[in-house]
Amino acid sequence: MLFTIITTSILNTSCGSQKTATYWVDSSKSECNAGEAITQCLKISKGENLDNPTWEYFYDDIEGFTFKQGVFQKIKVNETAIPKKEIEADASSIKYSLVKILEEQKDRRYEIYDIWAAKKIFGKDFTTNMESPNLEINVSKMTVHGNDGCNRFSGSITNLTNTDISLGPLMATKRYCGDDNISRKFNEALHASNTYKKEGMFLVFYDNEANEMIRFIKVD
Repeated sequence: MLFTIITTSILNTSCGSQKTATYWVDSSKSECNAGEAITQCLKISKGENLDNPTWEYFYDDIEGFTFKQGVFQKIKVNETAIPKKEIEADASSIKYSLVKILEEQKDRRYEIYDIWAAKKIFGKDFTTNMESPNLEINVSKMTVHGNDGCNRFSGSITNLTNTDISLGPLMATKRYCGDDNISRKFNEALHASNTYKKEGMFLVFYDNEANEMIRFIKVD
């Protein structure tokens, strides 16, 4: 009996304690500082649903887990404490391993991750002697860049949901645009936009009163 108790104690100490946790894994990775290096980290939320997720950086690997860009994944994970004498320098004190994937949800925001050419501005067709305005949306990096019909621009997306979009300040080149006012109208419409809807090959931006600002078509 004494031998059994001692053996069990040694095994528990050697293997470390273990518990099971449930995470939501975000649909995109983000840049993070891992020690002295900048790398791409998973983001997890420990809530049971995606109504109000609280994302936090996850700096470790999850054994057996495969990240899918554009897909939210709810997973069950074993968290196993590693005995102190076995922890390598600067390494985590916990080993994470996938038990199973509980649920997957497609991130609808990735449906607009593309290059879009403007077809209408303020609900009206337009013609221009210069390049037609276009917009490239990068959901994973939360950035935009494109051409307003005259100047190149780029900036950040400060908020993006399945229906809402908000852009931060845009940096642009300062090329002289002559009498062509398409670039001015495009910029006015873009800055007034705060909601969107994808309709087949079209992406439509609206203002806060549901007026159509810009209608884009997907660029092949």
